[in-house]
Amino acid sequence: PPLAWNGSVTINVDCMFGFTNENCSECIPGHGGSTCAKCVPCHNTRGVCGEFGMCYCNALNFTGPSCSDCAEHYYGNECQAIPYVLDVRPATGIDKGGNIVRVYVDNLENAIGSDLKCRFGSLEVSATVDIVSANTILCVAPEQKPSTVKVYVSTDGGVNWIS
Repeated sequence: PPLAWNGSVTINVDCMFGFTNENCSECIPGHGGSTCAKCVPCHNTRGVCGEFGMCYCNALNFTGPSCSDCAEHYYGNECQAIPYVLDVRPATGIDKGGNIVRVYVDNLENAIGSDLKCRFGSLEVSATVDIVSANTILCVAPEQKPSTVKVYVSTDGGVNWIS
């Protein structure tokens, strides 16, 4: 190595590929994680490059290797939440109808103010949102023959149903 005028030795150390900074402690652009591996293409507002160069999504509604797919229960270009039924209470009722059924729906906030309906088997009834809990739809069960029926909810007046 060359000597400086004061007698000291200057040594230049090259960083391993993917690393930068004077002490090789940061990744070059397009690389990430502790090994500064090359990043897979990652949607720049939905995910970040992380360990082993993998894309890690920073929002619950996105998934996939580049955070460009919608996670389960999300849809559309911006992956909006889809309402879906979590639970129905009570689980049983009388066959002559009239009992109030609470249908607990996740992501219902996107459907507030819409034309809500419940369907017990093939029988449709109108529904309301519970004032106490915004994720609960109240339905009055219709009279039915004794049987087991599936309960559905519609947030668009009966065009589409979720269960």
